[in-house]
Amino acid sequence: MNIAKYVAGMTPVLPLLVTASAVGAQDAADNTVEGIFGYGDKTVEVSTAQDLLEAVDSKHNITVLLKGDIAVTDSTPTFTGIIHDSPCWGDSYLFNLSNYVFKSAVNALTCDLSFTPADNATAGKAVRNGRAEFCQLRHLSFIGIHNISEDVEGTYTPFQPMAAEGALTAAADTTACYGYGGVFSSDSGLTTGESGGVYIHDNEGDIRFSNICYDGSTMGDVNCGISLRGGAIYAHPEWNVEINRNGRSFGGSVSFDNVGILLDRSAEYANSSQCYFYAYGGAIYTDDLSIDENYGPISFNKVTIRQTAVHRDEGYAYGGTLYLNGSNSISRNAGNVSFIDGGISVANTAKGGAVFLADGATLEMSGNEGDVRFSENIASASAIDGTMNDDALAQGGAVYLGENSSLSICDNSGDVSFSSNAACATASESGAAVTAEGGAIRGAAGSRIDICGNRSVFFIDNQAATGSAIYTQGTLNIRNNAYVIVEGNAGDYAVYLEGASSSLQLSAAFGNTICLDDSLYAEGNAELNADYDGMDQQGTIELMSASATILGNTALHDGTLLLKQGSHLDVRALNLLSSSATLAAEGKENTLTGNVNLTEGSTLALTLNGYNTSTAVLVLDGRLSIDETYTLNIELNGVPAPHTEYILLDLTEYAYSESGWREDIVRVTGDAAFSDLEWQNDYTRLVYRVPAVPEPTGGLLCLAALVALAAKRNRPR
Repeated sequence: MNIAKYVAGMTPVLPLLVTASAVGAQDAADNTVEGIFGYGDKTVEVSTAQDLLEAVDSKHNITVLLKGDIAVTDSTPTFTGIIHDSPCWGDSYLFNLSNYVFKSAVNALTCDLSFTPADNATAGKAVRNGRAEFCQLRHLSFIGIHNISEDVEGTYTPFQPMAAEGALTAAADTTACYGYGGVFSSDSGLTTGESGGVYIHDNEGDIRFSNICYDGSTMGDVNCGISLRGGAIYAHPEWNVEINRNGRSFGGSVSFDNVGILLDRSAEYANSSQCYFYAYGGAIYTDDLSIDENYGPISFNKVTIRQTAVHRDEGYAYGGTLYLNGSNSISRNAGNVSFIDGGISVANTAKGGAVFLADGATLEMSGNEGDVRFSENIASASAIDGTMNDDALAQGGAVYLGENSSLSICDNSGDVSFSSNAACATASESGAAVTAEGGAIRGAAGSRIDICGNRSVFFIDNQAATGSAIYTQGTLNIRNNAYVIVEGNAGDYAVYLEGASSSLQLSAAFGNTICLDDSLYAEGNAELNADYDGMDQQGTIELMSASATILGNTALHDGTLLLKQGSHLDVRALNLLSSSATLAAEGKENTLTGNVNLTEGSTLALTLNGYNTSTAVLVLDGRLSIDETYTLNIELNGVPAPHTEYILLDLTEYAYSESGWREDIVRVTGDAAFSDLEWQNDYTRLVYRVPAVPEPTGGLLCLAALVALAAKRNRPR
């Protein structure tokens, strides 16, 4: 991925709007959707942009009925209203203080509504401090909005918009600037009991936010604090953001393209700046987000938070695309859901290149018919020489989960992919703390990650110093997907679970596979192939030339755990819990360190290849526990060469007595017979001597009830 581009900058591009042309004759709007909150206490019909602007009022619930397509631009005639006289938009607000519903008029064709400034002019919010609702339109678009207005300005005493970051010391004469929502800021209802929020629902075509920049570069003073929340949309913690059921007639998309928050002070303050920058949600900041049941794709493309840090500046950013509290859903959409090429680039702390879940928040992404994609997102912190805090912390290149929060990506019809995301941290001073964790996902203590019931799941080519795919201190469940692969992730351990209280669950249904080509480290317990929602999980969990370390106990409930081509598994204990559980190995130099406990009928399956004439299929460094009533099966596949000796097992913990190796308790099937097997080196090495003419047994090589514990003797290590 091109990491450098995020550091290079986000220059606002403000193209002119091309209003969608009228579509052929359609049925008149039936007005069955009045709006979530009804028509309100004032209704106006508008035919032109001028009419629309003159609908501005204060402290009312206003319904605006469009009788035709309307495009609001800075070239629209000016008006005299409660906000300003001229120009019509500028860096202030169009619709202030009131709650608004915008929809097509009765008996009118569904209409286009668009907002765009002309001639690269700056423009403020569309709706400020009230509710914004858009329904029964055709296409709705907000394009080319460059907002430089702050909502609150005050004294820096000290500037501390997020208490969790601790009190920051600064001079008493510095300024503090707070901005909420580049296009919408819904702070509260206007009358007691009324509701705020942003609601875009039941529209026929595209919903488009494009080339929008909430720019704090000119806010504040030389020494200042700047906090910006919601590059496009901000909703007060009591209110919702809902973008639901759009695109019914045209299969229209919901898109946020080239949207973000920017602080660029490099030119003016290069030698004197002391700025504290906080940014939350490059596109949306809300407690409760719903993007559900839309008929087309959902895309967040090139949504970013970027700071050009100079001198002693500090920067903290959370959620390059979404900052979410409360309960949130992106579910049951007909098209793909994608977060592509977005991220954060700030001085000190970057969390969640695409999505930030605050403590206790939830995000459900379920029942989508297309793919769910997180690709080329980055959380980048670059503490430069001279900054007051030279530490750099980057966590969650795509998604960050706060304490006790949860992410559920389940039961989607398409693939789930996390590819080429990154968490990157650099600092120019020696001794600075540099931390980069979770190239795709970072979970804090008590968090829960569920990726279950999807088609295929990919974690490919992500990057972080530790946990290049996933780093979590909580629970990680990847279960009942058709196929899972983790490969090409760059850093120490692709999957990293920190703390004894963390837990790992991996499972696959019969015929399905979880393939780990990269390393895994877990300090807690691991459950493999446990039943999922009452369904058996008898698939394969495969280590492919990879290593896995699990400090807690590991339970294999069902199916197969396969070590392949030089893989290494280090466990405290591996417990096979059912007769259909199989520990398998294939290739050379596979090693298992730790105790292995086999239940009755469980299987050890070994697949021979040519290099097993000198190297065992499996080296076991630990105690092998087999009760005398238990059964151990060894499966041997392949075509052995006659007169050749193959090494099946090397054991380091126990030797076997001759009395413990009997044909009546050891079943051998497959390409060998019981007489073809021999224990060597004081019963620590099991070999297969191929006879001149292999016996035509036609099955698999199996060993039943290898030995009773009482018949084994402990060999000192």
